Amino acid sequence: MSQLLLERWLVARNGWTRETAATYAVVPGSHHGVTPDRPTLADDEDRWYLIGAGQTWDEIHDELAAFAVSVAGAADDLSRWAQQPLSPRAQVLVTGTIILADWIASNDGLFPYDDVTPRAARARRAWDDLDLPGAWLPAEPPTEPNLHLAARFDLPTGSAIRPLQAAALDVARSVTTPGLMIIEGPMGIGKTEAALLAAEVFA
Repeated sequence: MSQLLLERWLVARNGWTRETAATYAVVPGSHHGVTPDRPTLADDEDRWYLIGAGQTWDEIHDELAAFAVSVAGAADDLSRWAQQPLSPRAQVLVTGTIILADWIASNDGLFPYDDVTPRAARARRAWDDLDLPGAWLPAEPPTEPNLHLAARFDLPTGSAIRPLQAAALDVARSVTTPGLMIIEGPMGIGKTEAALLAAEVFA
């Protein structure tokens, strides 16, 4: 419904084409991790009663959309964005950001329901309490497989890298372009460690 509401608001209140509006509206529509397909959206267009229908509800929906744009400081950008459909790559990246923001904002430990602190102060406090780590900047890992394994995992003294792990490292070091590694093997053979070591080399 959030996808349909945003699309309708951009078209009806801001003069966007439906095609361009859909490239932006898909972001809130996908914020639970699944992008609604057109048949699902068509079904939902018949179910406005779920969120309110009629002039008063339309005014409330419009007011909330305008408020969100105002808080985001995006009011002056709407006319420019109307000429720039959001690319699929941008849709995925923005949706991922929205999903993370939704998780954070829904955390009642960070945002207690009974907190009456002004919005900006509440957000600053929650951000400080969240204390997200900085970006990971990988260093070149040890090239000797046993040293790499020992440096990353708290294993018993004398532990040696297993053949599957060594093979995963060999493959990871031979790759020169971004790719995907699939590691298969029986339980207890060290797949998790192999995957983490290979991921570090990839990075």
